[in-house]
Amino acid sequence: MDDGVATLVAAGIGTVGVVVTAVVTAALGWRGAQTAAAAQVEAALAGVREQAKHEQQVELRAARRAAYGEFLGQIETVRMALDRALDVSRQAAGAWNYQRRTNLPAGPTPDWPATHARLEDSVDALWFRQSALRLYADARIVDGAEDLIRTARAAADIFPLVQEAVIEDCDHARHHASIQQKVEELKAGITAWADVVVASLEHP
Repeated sequence: MDDGVATLVAAGIGTVGVVVTAVVTAALGWRGAQTAAAAQVEAALAGVREQAKHEQQVELRAARRAAYGEFLGQIETVRMALDRALDVSRQAAGAWNYQRRTNLPAGPTPDWPATHARLEDSVDALWFRQSALRLYADARIVDGAEDLIRTARAAADIFPLVQEAVIEDCDHARHHASIQQKVEELKAGITAWADVVVASLEHP
């Protein structure tokens, strides 16, 4: 091979080398860009997923707080209805005793049947509130709510015994004592249940 040909061959080889290097570099650059783009997309998607998870947790916590608040409001309504019914039954007993001792008509007293009906309605409504709790609360809170309902139900079930004892001129004091005991149990139970609820909201 003469010098001219050798020079051309060498030049060609050099050119090919440059081209190959450029192609390889471009390919590597494209792959790197593709990898970087994919990483950016994945990071963006991770951010979206995290945001969606956070929003879902916020919504769930709000729903849980609402369910707790509704049940607590209703159980307080029951407690007040129990206090009211207890007072009414005492007034009815006093009026009945006055009439029996004096043979004179007693003065007007609060409407016992209406008071008892309101009490029954308020206790029945608790079961609907507890059903909502089952959707959001853990077993301990749901079970605690059920215990409160059973205590309220037991107290409400004693009132007809008071009315019956008054009408039949029997000793109604023990029924009043039983009701009062249940009311105190209910008040203590409400406080304990509320403490558990607050703790669950602070540490979901």
